[in-house]
Amino acid sequence: MPSQIVGTSLDQLVGSSHVEGTTTLRVQHQDGTDRWLRGTVQRLFDEQGRLEEMLGVFSDVSDIVVRERALTASEELFRHAFSKAPVGMALSDLNGRFLRVNGALAQLLGRTIDELVTMQVADITHRDDRDADEINLASARSEAADTLRVRKRYLHADGHDIPVEVHAGTVPSIDGEAAYIVAHVLPQPPRTDHSPTSIPKSEGSQ
Repeated sequence: MPSQIVGTSLDQLVGSSHVEGTTTLRVQHQDGTDRWLRGTVQRLFDEQGRLEEMLGVFSDVSDIVVRERALTASEELFRHAFSKAPVGMALSDLNGRFLRVNGALAQLLGRTIDELVTMQVADITHRDDRDADEINLASARSEAADTLRVRKRYLHADGHDIPVEVHAGTVPSIDGEAAYIVAHVLPQPPRTDHSPTSIPKSEGSQ
């Protein structure tokens, strides 16, 4: 009730950090649970320039903040799992440009992570496998296949072939349209037949 709040210290309600401007505050509800308020804080001064009042206008955004925190936690988990995975992993756009790679893939290719994120998938793909990659990327863009699996050859930085099996899938954006391709790259023993091989049900490219 307002009567229970009037006369109490602001520090008791929102802590000692009073940020001016747009801010999000965590406050404790009377039932002991945390609530999140988002709004603006304005300092009001008297004629002598002394702080006289602080005006805050807030809305309860507890549900929004809980969702935001859950999303941040899931993104952090993905980044950690991605970077620490023992197999090669890559995140690329639908034009085949690398957006993120992990250390295992960089090591497999004899390159650095920073080097790979300036490249495209075609740059590390054997020239005889690139036409098949273009066909499979076109399939991913058209959503004809949302799961990609293919055996192909990557190129090590020193030029030698690296037979791999790539498992990839399109990751939809918020509006449901395909936005990215996430790939797991598994090295394979050398093959006598060097043509790219799609594994049943879908042709893949990464």
